[in-house]
Amino acid sequence: MIPEPRIRLREAIVQGKLGVVRRILKRWPDLLENIDSTNGWSSLHYAAFYGRYLICRHLIQLGHDATAMLKTYDGDTCIHLAITKGDEQTVHLLLQHFLEEGLNLRSSSARRWAPIHIACRSNHSRCLALLLQCGADVTLEDEEGNTGLHVAMEYGAIQCLPILLQCGGATLADEQNQMGIVARQVGNCDETIKKFDQFAAEIRKGVSSGSSTVPIGTPDIAASKTFLGGNNGPLSPELRGRRSIKDLNDYLSAPGAIVDASPRATTVAVDAASVSAASTAASEAVAIGPPTLPRSRESNSNSMGDPESPSIPSTSRLLNVAITKVRRGEDSTAAR
Repeated sequence: MIPEPRIRLREAIVQGKLGVVRRILKRWPDLLENIDSTNGWSSLHYAAFYGRYLICRHLIQLGHDATAMLKTYDGDTCIHLAITKGDEQTVHLLLQHFLEEGLNLRSSSARRWAPIHIACRSNHSRCLALLLQCGADVTLEDEEGNTGLHVAMEYGAIQCLPILLQCGGATLADEQNQMGIVARQVGNCDETIKKFDQFAAEIRKGVSSGSSTVPIGTPDIAASKTFLGGNNGPLSPELRGRRSIKDLNDYLSAPGAIVDASPRATTVAVDAASVSAASTAASEAVAIGPPTLPRSRESNSNSMGDPESPSIPSTSRLLNVAITKVRRGEDSTAAR
């Protein structure tokens, strides 16, 4: 016997079958929210809890929670449930649509936790960082006056501790709940307390030395894309004005040309105009001629034309990536 449409819809959402969800909602559009009478969960609640990103996006496009965020019988929203599972992509999508209403909203459960408390309980550090980047209140308290740092210490969320301390600093560390207890006193084990003392000492040391750090709540968006997973670094003055392959080759071929040996300094600007090569042996590679571009897919089945192929030396690979990016910038300029 075929179940009724509302049950089929709920099962399709849980199993992540977007095609079935589309067909059912197209045939029965009134089942969009489809509230479960046992727990008050809507279609978006189920999709968020099980991390069904594409289904969440489809439901929102159809108008789910268009007027107000629906809550379960426990007072949880779709953001609360998504953070419970730690699906960063789904949390990001929901925050884009329900940021003002759901960012600091506390549930109506026993402890009245906000999304930041849930992230700390489950040690979902990436979701926590995402919440703080969106402007979540790091000092927000639950029903008992506990902040997210109290919850992280209580449940041993070690990965969340440095994020909270960096954002809240000593003020958050000294925050007391309604019983007059600070976060350090609720640590669930000696290891958690040891990590807390270590991170707190590093934060206080940075403040006392006057080092400037970017708060997590107001992130600095990087202006360039880094290769090899390195840190972004400023372009050298010599290369900042080089905008063509000829200029790059002339610079590298010049006597005494030195290129930064650190792979972390190998960055390419977003506009693909400025290039910074990274290798101590770059001058030697240029001395015997221009660096060879990766062989085509037909001539080398192992490399498949990929600059990151292990068959290509690291020096040539880095130079090839840089020159390819410059060439693409020239092509786009010529097209204009």
